[in-house]
Amino acid sequence: MKQAINIHMPTMHTTTHTIILAKETPNAHPHPQTNPTKRRATFEAPVPPTIPVKKGMVAQILQLKQCDELFPTSTPSPHPHHYYTTEETSVTGTVLEVRILSGGDAEITIANEESGSEIEEAVVIINGRQGVTIEVGKWGRVKMRLEKWRAKGRIPLEEDATVFLDTSTKLPGVEEQTRTGRE
Repeated sequence: MKQAINIHMPTMHTTTHTIILAKETPNAHPHPQTNPTKRRATFEAPVPPTIPVKKGMVAQILQLKQCDELFPTSTPSPHPHHYYTTEETSVTGTVLEVRILSGGDAEITIANEESGSEIEEAVVIINGRQGVTIEVGKWGRVKMRLEKWRAKGRIPLEEDATVFLDTSTKLPGVEEQTRTGRE
């Protein structure tokens, strides 16, 4: 089976935690907030998560920063291979909803549980591929079929991207000794 993405980080042996690699975008739609000091952040995820996202699991969002200039190629390609580094977003929390959007995208809503973060809730738009980027139940799959849903989506999926994880990143479900490289 082809590896979906080349992520340079410790292996996570869990089905209840995932990492979403995304880019923050300006909020397109204002959202009523319960606390005026907090905000709702919107992200777009061009890279598949470590495991497909489903309702109820814990998800951590890491900000992608493109670093293609560090890996120059001699021949231009119509489908260039992208390189990214990551930064903390202070968003880790429970996935409240995975909603199917028309056109092939999915919207993931995460209740941020990080204390001290200015982000109360995060919304991630991702190319919705069942079993690759998202995991929806029977009714979600029915909705996909009824809408003649095609997994093209507005957000192109970069399945061959290389992501270098910032070594200071705290990962859910990964013990401290693994992150520091000690076995």
